Amino acid sequence: MNSNTSESDDFVDLDAEVAALDARPDLKETMVAARKAAGSLLYGSDLPGLKALRLHAGLSQKEFAKRMESTQATVSKWEAGTVDCRASTIDKMSNVLGVERGLVCEVICRSFKNKGLAGNG
Repeated sequence: MNSNTSESDDFVDLDAEVAALDARPDLKETMVAARKAAGSLLYGSDLPGLKALRLHAGLSQKEFAKRMESTQATVSKWEAGTVDCRASTIDKMSNVLGVERGLVCEVICRSFKNKGLAGNG
């Protein structure tokens, strides 16, 4: 970085960059593959989260929200463990993500326990 460049000049809005790449039809397959690769790295851990499951399925938050008939903001809350999910939502997540219902339940429950929102039991 040169002395005339402030640190903020080096800031790159990754969300905007990814959104721009997502908007390019010629990169659709590449973006899916990139998400799957990222998801595989995260999913390969002992304790995957909902975000890792989503990435492993090759889905952006926007695409996951569309398939779930929900909003991107809600997906973000699910991934952060700040909103409760109904059993029917967990079933649908399982179908959309192509994973067992039990894994989705485990991931959701763990995110609530990590936030201190789950009951003691």
